Amino acid sequence: MHTIIAALSERARQQPASTAIIWQDTAIDSASFEALTTSGALALVRAGVTPGDRILLHMCNCRELPIAYYACFKAGAIAVPIRRGASAGEIGQMADICRPRIGLTHAALPFTQVPSMPWLVLDEHWPAAADHGRLPAIDPDSVAVILHTSGTTGRERGVVHTHRTLHGLLNAYPGSAGTAFKTVIPLPLMHNYALFTLISMISTGGTAILLDEPAPEVLLDAIDRHSARMAISTPTLAHSLAEAQAR
Repeated sequence: MHTIIAALSERARQQPASTAIIWQDTAIDSASFEALTTSGALALVRAGVTPGDRILLHMCNCRELPIAYYACFKAGAIAVPIRRGASAGEIGQMADICRPRIGLTHAALPFTQVPSMPWLVLDEHWPAAADHGRLPAIDPDSVAVILHTSGTTGRERGVVHTHRTLHGLLNAYPGSAGTAFKTVIPLPLMHNYALFTLISMISTGGTAILLDEPAPEVLLDAIDRHSARMAISTPTLAHSLAEAQAR
């Protein structure tokens, strides 16, 4: 087992009712997540996506984004996330650089279509139930995702991760405690820390609690309401949490 796809399939087989994702009032168990991501992958294949194609992901932290990531992984495509606040010009520039086959965005996200590429607009009804179809075999050494640096000291640069390296990260992130381990993720899933934590939760039996707003009050409420054992943060957010608790 050298891919996170295989790790998800194993979890869905052994712990089908365990909760993998919580977003707002929606909980997705591992069996449902496995089925949804397979349906999403087949939808991408029907849209013309082939192994090695790049797919631009322009979404907020919503139910559909983890599904889209894993749909890309299962279809053999390369996920290229871009920050939700990117302008049409910035999205177009990214499209010129990575030359994606298609872009995925969310119906609830304000967005100006970039004419140089086709887009799928996702909502709570995506993906539809899967038709019968075949997905490609995944080479563990093939590229799974390209994450970009922040660009604070220069131009953004793409960092390539293969399926094998994503799987190898599991030992470095929390989640091995099993189904009782819940982690709140308030950071955007285009952020490597957030994405790697999501993958760790899904792969090792934990629960990822997604927040679309990193406000301290929202984060503290989510920790309390879900009895979360961990929340990932940045120094700035941690400082804001300390201030909120002191008030």
